[in-house]
Amino acid sequence: MIPVVTAAQMREFDRQTIEKIGLPGVVLMENAGRRVAEAVANHLSNQCDSSVAVVCGGGNNGGDGFVCARVLREQGFQVTIYLAVDESSVRGDAATHYRAYRETGGKTRRVKDAVEVDAATPELSRAAVIVDALFGTGLTRCLEGHWRALVAVINQSQAWVVAADVPSGIDSDSGHPLGTAVRADHTVSMAFAKLGIVSEPGFEYTGTLEVVEIGIPHELAASIAVEILEASDVAARLPPLLPCDYKNRRGHVLVVGGSPGMVGAGRLASRAAQRAGAGLVTWAPLAKVGTSLEAPDSIMVTMLADVLE
Repeated sequence: MIPVVTAAQMREFDRQTIEKIGLPGVVLMENAGRRVAEAVANHLSNQCDSSVAVVCGGGNNGGDGFVCARVLREQGFQVTIYLAVDESSVRGDAATHYRAYRETGGKTRRVKDAVEVDAATPELSRAAVIVDALFGTGLTRCLEGHWRALVAVINQSQAWVVAADVPSGIDSDSGHPLGTAVRADHTVSMAFAKLGIVSEPGFEYTGTLEVVEIGIPHELAASIAVEILEASDVAARLPPLLPCDYKNRRGHVLVVGGSPGMVGAGRLASRAAQRAGAGLVTWAPLAKVGTSLEAPDSIMVTMLADVLE
């Protein structure tokens, strides 16, 4: 199962890792940014002539973006950071990594107001990859002004979009867009999946989800109450298929439902039960439906058209 956390739980796990275990936040940020850089490099297959735009805010999510940009530059990619705040607003661990990026020759373009966003749009739109590192799990307000304009540019581009932790604009707990939100092709979620990006409607903005290790002890997952059920979890709970098994040893599923003109759910449920491994499936429509299940094996699936009349 995949553990799923709220924003408050993630903040607490960060705190425990930094204060109790002694792993500095700047190291966690380095690890997170490197995981995002790996996702970009894997997508581009080391096509170093490809341009990468890393769109950053001034907080910890932006810090992940600064690390990602520095690492990709070291690997030979053409990288530009688009900074959506004044440089003076970048503080803490994020400031440490921003300085490292600049000291190693990294290029920055400011997009801190609508005029600068408009001016940068043609260049930003030509990028092969856009890294969304504007906001992480802490966003609670609707995106407006140049933030909204930046999201629109990202969504209208033809670039492959990868989000750091959470697509910007998505409430990390509810999954609802806060006015607008980045539609990512791929999301790299740090340490644990976030509730808002695996539930409706947030998962529609997430693209493919990759949960990565950044140094937070996995033992902390013992306190997590929400998990995503995976195929391997289900498979482990199914009884083994023995060579001498026959249909009555594999379970009997009764599907009740279906009226004239409304037979789809009954048919689909019956086929799903059969494909899932049920030995015998019986479909009992609520009335004569004048159709057949069209099952590949008529012995395993039987229609009872009049059973409830």
